[in-house]
Amino acid sequence: MKALLILPFTVIVIIPAVLIRLTGGLQADWDLSTASRGWLIAAGLVLLTAGFGLATATVKLFLTVGEGTPAPWDPS
Repeated sequence: MKALLILPFTVIVIIPAVLIRLTGGLQADWDLSTASRGWLIAAGLVLLTAGFGLATATVKLFLTVGEGTPAPWDPS
């Protein structure tokens, strides 16, 4: 089970965090009103939740239908 979580976690969390850190952080010089920021945050959370759901469903399909894993170091 650990091998199944390492690859998606690395690709979804670790690599983006390292890239953000190396580039100096998120810098958006947008002049948005408070209402616009709220809508953008809400839309971002919806997309984030949908992406996490798709990633979870994909790993589940690898396990059940494909009888394998998305991790190349742990072949079926």
